[in-house]
Amino acid sequence: LEQRVRRHAPEETMLEAWRFGVLALVFGGLAIGGCAFGFGTSTHPVRWDVAFGTSPWMSPQRLLMARVLMGALFLSIYIWYVYDTWSDSWPYYLTHWSVTLETVYFVLLPIATHMAINSPSQEQPPFVGGMLALLHVQLPCSLAVVVLYWVLEKPAVKLCGISKEEGCEELPDFLGLFVHLYDAGLCTLSFCLGRIPFHLSNAGWLFVLTSAFTAWSAVHSLLQVFEGGAPLYDAIDWRTPGPVLQLLAALTAVAFPALVLLFRGVAWARDLVEGKAGLALAGPQAMTMMAQPMV
Repeated sequence: LEQRVRRHAPEETMLEAWRFGVLALVFGGLAIGGCAFGFGTSTHPVRWDVAFGTSPWMSPQRLLMARVLMGALFLSIYIWYVYDTWSDSWPYYLTHWSVTLETVYFVLLPIATHMAINSPSQEQPPFVGGMLALLHVQLPCSLAVVVLYWVLEKPAVKLCGISKEEGCEELPDFLGLFVHLYDAGLCTLSFCLGRIPFHLSNAGWLFVLTSAFTAWSAVHSLLQVFEGGAPLYDAIDWRTPGPVLQLLAALTAVAFPALVLLFRGVAWARDLVEGKAGLALAGPQAMTMMAQPMV
């Protein structure tokens, strides 16, 4: 009996899951990112200054101003959100990883836009490559957080107004809605108003994030079990590793690749619309930038 209890103790189960399932998921995610997609950072075949400095729908100067305002909006709400919700466990959650990456991206995007408009060069700067990698992480991750939150964490079908059962869930406040809904819409809108490409060959960076979070969730849950605490999420409780491994494997192998393909489709549709209707709205400076030959 003592051996049976010891064999099924949470600590032993956790260690076994960490040694095998977690490592398989982490390296499997990196393999998917590197082999199925790639860790590129290039705007090719679009020139980097055209990709970051022009829009089909507004002049470069108005594009820069719009991105400055977007960066100010994200930074202001981010500071407010951190101040309102901070706790010792704040850095541990995927939502907070995502909104931090989004804020960094939108704060830095005006700098890349200014460089593209005022200091174009034939060779793509390393800073722009980093911005591309960041785009290919934050854009699908923002939507992933929305889906996971409204399906697993706070199911939309249980919200008051949708569910007629007693004990229904109330809508989150503005900050909760922003980091779990509005931010993903703003990220997608910003992407659609510009010309920054979304290449499959650049999308492997997303799987660096997913692999890192998989490993972190297991380490955190393992430490919490030893300390008698609770896991980060009810759906990711490594004390019962079987369902967790199935969920994370489905996210890594199916859901996140589907999000990458979705945004590749959004980019294709955006460029198709531009080809049919939007080019004339870009302004003379953007037309001049686009007319320059690529070396």
